[in-house]
Amino acid sequence: MNRDQNPVWRQCLSVVEPILGSLGFTLAVESNLYSSFGSASTEYERSDMRIELFWDGRENWIDAHYATRNRNERHLWSERQPIVIEPPPTNIQAHVLRPGIVADEYIANLVSAVQKLATGPRSLR
Repeated sequence: MNRDQNPVWRQCLSVVEPILGSLGFTLAVESNLYSSFGSASTEYERSDMRIELFWDGRENWIDAHYATRNRNERHLWSERQPIVIEPPPTNIQAHVLRPGIVADEYIANLVSAVQKLATGPRSLR
């Protein structure tokens, strides 16, 4: 049985997880859909925010979303919102991530967007 994950997805997790850990997030959910083009997702939570990363195995692309905890009803989360990730400067029209400079730049932009979100005004910290 094949349980290989895409190298760009593995790279993304190896770069993003330490950053999220330093911001107080812990891994909450991880899903690998091997029969769906190798798609995968992970969710990270801390007391005020949830961040979800999704690897689309068919499109070879990473998307990210977030939700904040309701201030009045702490057991409720807001509706998921997309995290805006700047396109890689080497190729702003890129629509596929393969190992190399475009993936490196996109993942760096993802890290920057996550850090900004997790420390910004939406954060309850």
